Amino acid sequence: MNNKETKFKKFVRISYNKVKGSKIPKFSHRNSPKKFTQHQHMAICLIKKRLKNMPYRDLVEIMAEMPFICEILGLREIPQYTTIQKFFQRFDEKEFLLLIEIYTTNIVAIDGTGFHSYSSKHYEFVLHRKKPYQKLAIGIDTSNQKIQSVYTCHGYSHDTNSFIPLLKPLSAKTVVADKGFDSNKNRNFAKSIKIKPVIPYKEMNELLASMNEHIDKVYHRRSLVETVFSVIKRKFGDYTYSRNYANLRKEMFLTALTYNIYVETRYCALRFSTKPQIV
Repeated sequence: MNNKETKFKKFVRISYNKVKGSKIPKFSHRNSPKKFTQHQHMAICLIKKRLKNMPYRDLVEIMAEMPFICEILGLREIPQYTTIQKFFQRFDEKEFLLLIEIYTTNIVAIDGTGFHSYSSKHYEFVLHRKKPYQKLAIGIDTSNQKIQSVYTCHGYSHDTNSFIPLLKPLSAKTVVADKGFDSNKNRNFAKSIKIKPVIPYKEMNELLASMNEHIDKVYHRRSLVETVFSVIKRKFGDYTYSRNYANLRKEMFLTALTYNIYVETRYCALRFSTKPQIV
């Protein structure tokens, strides 16, 4: 019998340990029922996202079929699906950022992508339109492909608007981004915080565009952020299911956090295995 810990079980364990060791308070209020902790609820939300945003009702059934989840989370009983749902709705989005580690790195890559908003066929038929998509912009450490900063907005906004919010909390030597982030404001901001911007110029200025031939060799590391988006959409889905804008934002932050824990799970598997692994 093989007693090796599965990747999913490892994900559950790392998720709970990460949340438990964070600055998120154990209970939302001193007079709360204290039946379940915020750490347990948060870990369940991460598990839900890991299972491609499984519906809350199905998630509760999966937890009943997998007793090791309750064992790792220290649950005496499985919470009702509405309990998890209400926790996600009231949880402050700023507390998601407490779980994203920021550290000094050499090269940061920045880019954005869109996530479709799920809409029923009835909605599309009656209103003759689809729901607008949500944009997720991230800054990653190119040495390990972990997300270090997150910015989310409506899909119709321009990429340049996300550059400064993404770069502001980071500590890096170089930032690489595509020409969609090219602007004097963005370049000057990066230089003001002593980060070298490696961004190609747009073709509208022929003189500046001619300088793209001599762009820094580290620019090719920008493609790593495309790899991160590919992993996120394949592993966790490319749709958002929240209906209001506040929950959409929280869903994007949860996606980034779930990806980081997934990466830690993969690194953990590589560290303790003597066999060649394909990531």
